[in-house]
Amino acid sequence: MSEFKDDENRRVDASIGELRPSIYAVIESPADFAALRKQWARHAAVPVIAENRDEGIDHSWADLDVRTMLRGEQSEGRFAAYSVVLAPGVGLPAHYYEDTHTYLVVADGEVELGVGNVVDSVGKHSLGFVPPRTRQSFRNTSERPVELVIVHSPAGAERAFEAAHDHWTETGEQDESSYHAILSRFGVRFDDTPLENDGKTNYELPPVEFEFTGHGDLERLREKFLELPVLPRLVRTTPDEYDSSLTGATRRKQLLNGDTSGGNAMLNLVSGPPGLGAPPHHQPTEEEFFFITGGQLELTCATETNALTPGAFAFCPRNCTHGFNNKSDAEAQFVTLNSPAGHERTMAEVHRMRAKGATKEALHDLSVAGGFVFHSIEALG
Repeated sequence: MSEFKDDENRRVDASIGELRPSIYAVIESPADFAALRKQWARHAAVPVIAENRDEGIDHSWADLDVRTMLRGEQSEGRFAAYSVVLAPGVGLPAHYYEDTHTYLVVADGEVELGVGNVVDSVGKHSLGFVPPRTRQSFRNTSERPVELVIVHSPAGAERAFEAAHDHWTETGEQDESSYHAILSRFGVRFDDTPLENDGKTNYELPPVEFEFTGHGDLERLREKFLELPVLPRLVRTTPDEYDSSLTGATRRKQLLNGDTSGGNAMLNLVSGPPGLGAPPHHQPTEEEFFFITGGQLELTCATETNALTPGAFAFCPRNCTHGFNNKSDAEAQFVTLNSPAGHERTMAEVHRMRAKGATKEALHDLSVAGGFVFHSIEALG
């Protein structure tokens, strides 16, 4: 089952659980931030898996309950990830990041979410994708707690949250303006003045025309994605879009893709009955996140396999083995994030070729050209 593993895949898998102490840095200017990110980039990313948000670092402040699940030290500086729980009435007003992309998924509950000029009350599995210099806001206007999963790229905002947390634990201060001043040192701007990108939320562009045929095509596709503008999106999801019990079949919703993210990422919502699965594989040129939102999913990340339930999180960096199975007797729900995008075009072509009766060998070659290395050719049968 491992004839297609290689040395880099084995090295990355062996690094799971590797401790990455925080790199000391005093952030007083954008130059300080840039220097820290250069240090992060010198350390290879490591796989991370957490069974619940309690395994994250407490970076809460005032009324915000924040757990940092992934740091720049662990991701080569490319990502940070958080679980944020909002009590009724809690949120953040309009703000934007100077140089950071935000991916926000509602893991549970209903929240008032603002992306650019669009503000909507959205529920579980809805998405906000917010490029740099685009306003965002969120507030729990319901009567029960809301959980958000947030990913930032590149990493760095976790240092802002850490500074806010330190101020809160030292002073107990509740004044929002004090925390806004702290966060501003890290490129977070609390300003309700409309920005140029705000009016482009959910603007539709025609998809990139591209025929995927083999080696080198994934790189060329990603180059075409990079020519696109990066536009904000607010995607509402309703229960009938992810409840597989309604049909008994696996249901997928593409929340974001290369065409709608300027090639930055692809996000999929997957809801599947018992038997849903993907065999072990790795991707040499992209990272993948897993966020479990319903049921139970057996997930392999590097050398660990765990039965995960809602609130669990996994980060599989480039060349990290991963796969999953729903071995329970009920539906499993989860969201994946792949970065950079391109994954979606590859898999569409593999499914098309399989339907045409392509051999396992041909499917393997196509998968490798498209950025996937399955660890057994039998997985493509």
